[in-house]
Amino acid sequence: MPSFDSNDCSQVFARLDDWADRELSPEDLAAIDAHLDTCSHCGDEFRFEARTLTAIRGALGRLDVPAGLKDRVLAKLHRSAG
Repeated sequence: MPSFDSNDCSQVFARLDDWADRELSPEDLAAIDAHLDTCSHCGDEFRFEARTLTAIRGALGRLDVPAGLKDRVLAKLHRSAG
């Protein structure tokens, strides 16, 4: 049984980001899948957001990151956490 009312569009919509990132329980994922298959409003909204995220991820994948940036960021995070 899902942890939310899968018939409530606002509750489904609030979980779409986590659904897209596969960060929900198997039950919640299945409930959202079923909702998107039967609710044209939510399905249309999700498809729009999915296309937007895909475009953003594609653009970010093409950015050139300066050498050593990842190591500098991780080192700074480590210093501020400690």
